[in-house]
Amino acid sequence: MYLELDLEVSAARIFKDRISNASRSVEEDGDSTIASVQKDVRERVANERKRYQKAYGVDPYDLEHFDLVIDTSRHSPQTVALTVFDHYRKWLQTDGWEQVRESVPLATPTKPILKPRMYLICFVRTAVFSIIV
Repeated sequence: MYLELDLEVSAARIFKDRISNASRSVEEDGDSTIASVQKDVRERVANERKRYQKAYGVDPYDLEHFDLVIDTSRHSPQTVALTVFDHYRKWLQTDGWEQVRESVPLATPTKPILKPRMYLICFVRTAVFSIIV
């Protein structure tokens, strides 16, 4: 499973978190602009790509290695969890599996209709039950 996120959206989320969460504020030598966050993200991706290539001989950002690719740009964490759970249930019932790319169309609301906390508790219990059985 690969959770895909556009660089601009990623940088905006990190920037917002740095502003609103005091425990994740920028280090003293860090810059607090979206452009600097984008630069940091690009550098991190490049470093991870090199590290994984050296250690395992694979590119961790090559989507061909993943059975499920979810574009999280317009997904809430609850929607991502539900999507993973739905595809996991489908995977359990199949002998073969082809890569699935999941994204939210522009006109689709991003907020789940069900209460997320209650549904996620069911997700965790079902997943744990499925793994134990």
